[in-house]
Amino acid sequence: LWGIGLAFDETYVFIEPEYALSSTIFKAFLEDASIKKLVYDAKAMYVFFKWRDIHLKGITSDLLLSSYIINAHLGKEEFNRVVSAFDYVGVAYEDDIYGKGVKRGLPEDRSHHAHIVSKAKAIQDLKDTQDQLLKDKNQYHLLYDVELPLSFVLGDMEYKGIDANIETLNHMGETLKKKIELLEKKNSHHKKKLIILMNFSGRQDIIDTINKIKFSKKSIIQEKIKQIEIQNNFENPNIPNEYL
Repeated sequence: LWGIGLAFDETYVFIEPEYALSSTIFKAFLEDASIKKLVYDAKAMYVFFKWRDIHLKGITSDLLLSSYIINAHLGKEEFNRVVSAFDYVGVAYEDDIYGKGVKRGLPEDRSHHAHIVSKAKAIQDLKDTQDQLLKDKNQYHLLYDVELPLSFVLGDMEYKGIDANIETLNHMGETLKKKIELLEKKNSHHKKKLIILMNFSGRQDIIDTINKIKFSKKSIIQEKIKQIEIQNNFENPNIPNEYL
């Protein structure tokens, strides 16, 4: 968590993560069901806070979920790409703020404060636009009566996990381990035969062919060699049968 952005009409606030996770006042705000909250990725937020003993309530809209319902091509894309699909500007790309690869991190100039707040503003600004699009597509009730409530059910499932029998899992692990070892041994055997075959061939065209059919069955390899012999009019290169 690198910060939380809040938007109240024309008032925008950035909250440091340390305060957000330790403040009893902010916890009360998050757990107050009477305070309506518009968010991005409700399930992820719900699970994140639940792991920190904060029971997020009052979520009435999810920008990511509604975007996906309107346009199924919008999955868990970068925030900028999602809002851009609705002709919204004003949110920077993550890489432009946090950097890329090993250099990724919080910017020293704290420009991420404004960036995070810009996301909160976008969520607020796009609410009416998306609601109208949902209504036009007859999907308004799908979001608010089915998908959004389901997010919290899935969130609880993710948080609680599933019961598993340790002995059964260990047995499955041992079985899979033996199968993997058997496959690796078989694979190694085929490679060994291939190398010996190539050493006996002495013909580049045979070698090229064998490289293309490394793990083919014996009959296929023999047929390929026969075809090459006919095409090039040369005798059998005396490849021992046991290596095929």
